[in-house]
Amino acid sequence: MPVLRPYTGLSSSKDYERKVKQCTFWPGCKHNSMCKYVHAFVDPSKAGICQYALNRVCVNTEETCGYMHLPIPLEAWETISQRCGSLEQAKRYVEKTHGVSWKKMVVAQDEQAKDVAYQRKSLPCKDWSHHRCPKKICNLVHAWIQPGKKGICQRFYKQVCTNSRCN
Repeated sequence: MPVLRPYTGLSSSKDYERKVKQCTFWPGCKHNSMCKYVHAFVDPSKAGICQYALNRVCVNTEETCGYMHLPIPLEAWETISQRCGSLEQAKRYVEKTHGVSWKKMVVAQDEQAKDVAYQRKSLPCKDWSHHRCPKKICNLVHAWIQPGKKGICQRFYKQVCTNSRCN
């Protein structure tokens, strides 16, 4: 017979950032903010909340990602969701509060995340050199790198590098 352990809740803010799936007991969950699941509306066409997007490092857009991208912190989204009756009402509340459409906020966040991801992508992925990178989201470059070069110059990548030897 399995040993039942007492529910310990979330131990740190890092645990809070790991919340992805919507709680099946929400809004009646007895664990409230200590629950390991999201207490907020999640787009039913998505698998949950994208943790990469919350940390501004998702290389996908809202449309191409299997998870929902939030333009606000998860804690704020949970608070708003508790006050609203549906996903659409919660999105309208965020739009009204910020004075910008939900779509524009998510697109702006996706652009920022792409810039961050590109800045981090300067070293070559050794797995990709064999065309078999096993990672779903890889922070390394999947491209041919000239022999003798360490990686890709980010300024060249953005077409703003003034160094003539950088190519």
